[in-house]
Amino acid sequence: MEQELAPYSLRVWAKLIDVFVFAIVDFLWTFMTGPSQNGFLQRAGENVFKVYLVYCFIYAPLLDCIGGTIGKSIVGIKAIGERSHKNPNFIQTLFRSNVFSIAIFVLIFTPSQIFSATLSDPETIIAATILAIILYVPLFWKNGNQIWKDYFSSIVVIKSRK
Repeated sequence: MEQELAPYSLRVWAKLIDVFVFAIVDFLWTFMTGPSQNGFLQRAGENVFKVYLVYCFIYAPLLDCIGGTIGKSIVGIKAIGERSHKNPNFIQTLFRSNVFSIAIFVLIFTPSQIFSATLSDPETIIAATILAIILYVPLFWKNGNQIWKDYFSSIVVIKSRK
């Protein structure tokens, strides 16, 4: 059964929705834990890495195993195993969500820098930009809709509704 690959534009929209969801989570977390001495926005920036860990190790892998993240569900796409055409298993989705992210951060930062990274640090912005470029550039020579992290984890993203 041949399924239609999700266009890259839908994947971008799904990711933007997920980022928006986690921006809300970050602000709620900040609100519940209270502002730092430097203010609310500074504290929100300090929480970004913790929220990112929740996204990478719990939210994305777990929800992709059972049908997709909030963003994917809203835009009507889902991740499936490239060969099985079924929901990927947790190990595949964990690998997909984390391996490159961890590699990039380890190459750019020392462990103490990783855990103290904030959005106000230029190094954090540079690392996030490099990470986005590497992870989300489509593989044009393959099919134009698959990205690096999908390719190495044997996952494709398809339209889940027409």
